[in-house]
Amino acid sequence: MREKIRNIRLKSNISVGELASNLNISESMIRKVEAGLRTPSPYLAKKWADYLDIPEEDIFRYFFISKPDNMCKKSA
Repeated sequence: MREKIRNIRLKSNISVGELASNLNISESMIRKVEAGLRTPSPYLAKKWADYLDIPEEDIFRYFFISKPDNMCKKSA
């Protein structure tokens, strides 16, 4: 799901630096969030959605709804 956020940023021709500057966070944080290594706060997710013009419900789904891990699957 985070790939979609990155793709939206790229299609909008917004650099990591520009996004970081406008969200008042580091470029490193942007890269980590897009890579799935960090999760932004709900407040930051809302700012991210506003800046990229993404509907709020979509950005929260991208950031906060995860797939179940393999431990939750039944064995055959």
